[in-house]
Amino acid sequence: MKKFSLFIIAAAIAIGFSAFTSPKSSTTYYYQDSSNQWQSIDGSLVSCIPGTVNNCFETINGTSRQIFKSMSTSDPLKYN
Repeated sequence: MKKFSLFIIAAAIAIGFSAFTSPKSSTTYYYQDSSNQWQSIDGSLVSCIPGTVNNCFETINGTSRQIFKSMSTSDPLKYN
């Protein structure tokens, strides 16, 4: 009974702490559309895990687009 009570208290504390933590903000990445205009894309939609080797490409509206960390072609998102 003592272990069960301890479990209930621990669960209540865990729920209490998780209720007051702010959600992790998502990273914003960029790509150029067919008119070479910069467009933003939410980081949660990008499947590349950041690294250092290969350029990251995502299919956006049926077209493969290179993903950038900022609105600069010299700052591509890379993955391993």
